[in-house]
Amino acid sequence: MGGVQAKPNAEQRGHAAHIRQMDDNNRATTGQNMLQQQDRQFCNRIIHDPDTNYTPQYDQHLNSLKKQHYPPSPP
Repeated sequence: MGGVQAKPNAEQRGHAAHIRQMDDNNRATTGQNMLQQQDRQFCNRIIHDPDTNYTPQYDQHLNSLKKQHYPPSPP
């Protein structure tokens, strides 16, 4: 069977779970949310999506959240 094979979305789920966990940790230590409610819901949607295939429509917003909340990479 030819065609393009979709890659699993484990990487997307992993990033979304990491960002949500950082929000949980921030809330536990400071009492403040790191994420806005709609961003947290977006992460939850990725984490709990029953489809195990890569979902390109998540990329733009997820990459924006990664840029905003991930620590910068060392040079």
